[in-house]
Amino acid sequence: MQGGIVGRDVFGQMTWLASWLKRGNRYTLEQMRYRLPEKLRLNLEYRDAMAIAFFATYMLPQIGGQLIGFGAGNIFRRLNREAPLGAIRRSVRDSLKARTHGLRVSGLEDYFADLMRESGALKPSAGLEAVHGAEPLHLYTSSYSGAYFFTWDDSLNLAPALEALNIEGNLNRFASVSVWLEHNAHTGALPIEDTVTRAQAAQIDHALLENPALMALKPLPKQGIDLGESSSVSLSRMIEMAGRSADRIAANATQGADAAKKVSSTDTPSAAPRGEWVYRQALSTLLREIRVPYRFDTEFRSNLELGNVAVSFTTAGRTMMPASRYDTQRHTWVALSDDERMVMSQRYNLRVGLMIAALCFGVDDSVQNVSIRIDSMGLEEAVEQQDSAISKLMAQALGAFERMPSGEARPGGSKADPKDGDIHGDPSQASAVAAGHDPMPFASPSVQNPEEGRRAIP
Repeated sequence: MQGGIVGRDVFGQMTWLASWLKRGNRYTLEQMRYRLPEKLRLNLEYRDAMAIAFFATYMLPQIGGQLIGFGAGNIFRRLNREAPLGAIRRSVRDSLKARTHGLRVSGLEDYFADLMRESGALKPSAGLEAVHGAEPLHLYTSSYSGAYFFTWDDSLNLAPALEALNIEGNLNRFASVSVWLEHNAHTGALPIEDTVTRAQAAQIDHALLENPALMALKPLPKQGIDLGESSSVSLSRMIEMAGRSADRIAANATQGADAAKKVSSTDTPSAAPRGEWVYRQALSTLLREIRVPYRFDTEFRSNLELGNVAVSFTTAGRTMMPASRYDTQRHTWVALSDDERMVMSQRYNLRVGLMIAALCFGVDDSVQNVSIRIDSMGLEEAVEQQDSAISKLMAQALGAFERMPSGEARPGGSKADPKDGDIHGDPSQASAVAAGHDPMPFASPSVQNPEEGRRAIP
């Protein structure tokens, strides 16, 4: 068994402070700020664990003004409750304050500071700073993938919008590393956040960028996730999950149809239907559930009678890619050139394309051909060309894209999920726009019912 240790801060808010493990009526305390010897953390009886947890994680730190949550739990708590840029900066200051007082700082916290510094979140930005106490950025969590995404006021200019997307991508990279470490803690694998170093966190992040299919869909494997797993194995797992998702949607449709017809006891239930509706519903849901660090917009057409599927999605450009990486041979950090970041962007986007293709094939065996079209969002090109007309049009388009209704996010089971009653937006609430009939209509995964959301490409 395992769980968390929480306490109220000076504002009355519940704060995640540490974690505990129980096995054979013995307790272990982990992820604590205080540097306690092993005899005060390991193999404890219940009363000792309770007393040490109370004094070492809550009472003494509160008296000393050092009540700071540990690691990712503290960072996600701030992100879920505070304006995003302020939450990011205060989280980094928490780590600096803890280190100043001789308290423990996790390697994941150090890597979070690296990612935020690289994205520009720690330096003043003319377009992203708070005005009269209100930041233009608003952070939400997708109820399907669990990924973070920003929305912003339509007055945000193009360059700050590109910077916001960079921060958003790095936040999701950090959250993915945290999920991987948390999964290790659940399955008994190493490293976990209590032991991970800054260099290890960087290597985990790089591996997840190299093979985004590792953790693209839930549920995760019950055993530890091997970062060296080949892309073909990861894609095969996605194909299997796509088939199961289609089976589940088809079965639900069958149950609904049988209930609507009020079949008698002498009638036999109808077989699970297969066809365009099930295919579009399943693929739309799967595309929304893909957990990748960089946002993408996608549409698809399907014609199962001919066995053809066509997909279009937007890319993550060069500026979204890491600016440095940890060199395991030299044990140091090396900067990446623009050309290296371009190659990394191409590799990443091709891998995402392969993931989407795997889902297209996995949902229905009748699919024989999948065509992928990769488009650029145009943000980087507009900024580099410094074209005011393009910038204005792109800003208007981004503003329209960001103006979407928000709803309540799903309850989460991870430290990275919304908690403590916080409300996050849900892109699934986007309204559908109906259009004329199309023999091979595009279906957007931002629409819950693809049949209602069909629209033609202008």
